[in-house]
Amino acid sequence: DKESSFTIEINDKTEIVYIPSLDQHCGFLQECLEKAKKRLIICSPFISGYRQYEEDLALDELNAATARGVDIYFIVGKKSK
Repeated sequence: DKESSFTIEINDKTEIVYIPSLDQHCGFLQECLEKAKKRLIICSPFISGYRQYEEDLALDELNAATARGVDIYFIVGKKSK
């Protein structure tokens, strides 16, 4: 079902989560930023260097996570023409 999120556990410290909508994405991203301890890798079609996502990215949580020493990586696509 393309409308439902799901999780694939890789091991006890790594999981992949599929989030199909922007609304679900924003809440989940905030939760991940709050809980991350070491590293967070975000691959998302909702984040782009071509758009401003200050509201969606939860900048306070992003800053707090980096202040805790969490390494955060974004994997994003390029702008389509």
